[in-house]
Amino acid sequence: MPLKSKIRGLYRRLGELRRLPYRLRYRRQLRAKDFTLLTNNCLGGLLYHELGLPFLSPLINIYMNNGDFLRLCGDLERYMAEPLAFFRRPGTDCPVAKLGELTIKFPHEPSEASARANWERRRARIRYDNLYVIFLDIGNATAEELAAFDALPQKNRLYVRHAAGEHGGRDWFEAVRGSLSRRGYDAFPLIAFLNDPAAFAAPGAVGGPPGDRAAAGQLSGD
Repeated sequence: MPLKSKIRGLYRRLGELRRLPYRLRYRRQLRAKDFTLLTNNCLGGLLYHELGLPFLSPLINIYMNNGDFLRLCGDLERYMAEPLAFFRRPGTDCPVAKLGELTIKFPHEPSEASARANWERRRARIRYDNLYVIFLDIGNATAEELAAFDALPQKNRLYVRHAAGEHGGRDWFEAVRGSLSRRGYDAFPLIAFLNDPAAFAAPGAVGGPPGDRAAAGQLSGD
């Protein structure tokens, strides 16, 4: 095995050991178990992994732009009935597919066949009666997109700001940048949201309406 591969493997194992205290605490505190996470990027897969839960969502290790993700959540059952249609996008070396008019990238999948198989298997597991939406804003969400988020039919919603942007909000990730053991979602109240999402729906709460967000939350099964 090449030396670089050995070093990368050692670093990954070290990272797993460093994460163990966080994972044990999260799993001990978590009361919610059987739920589907809808996220617009890789966060969903990371959170399921951290919590030791099966992937009950097809949105695992994917990327969608803000508008497409919000449209998906706004009419989830209709879009889940659509087939994935893969296509070649110049300059993109990962599988990319259309779901209706929406675009989904699969940056961690080695092939279209793998992406399709994982999507189909996990899509069948969706818990439509227990949906949680986490919208990760990297600082580019528009006022219209935030309004669309607040109008989603899912009552369990968390708005998460990764970086300061036009609409303000606290950058929760700043506290953990550069840490070998901590990840961005260690800095926001993930378990509190999953256990009691209603507490995050009020104006002024993390994830409350855009104009009243006092501290927009920042934030991991086969």
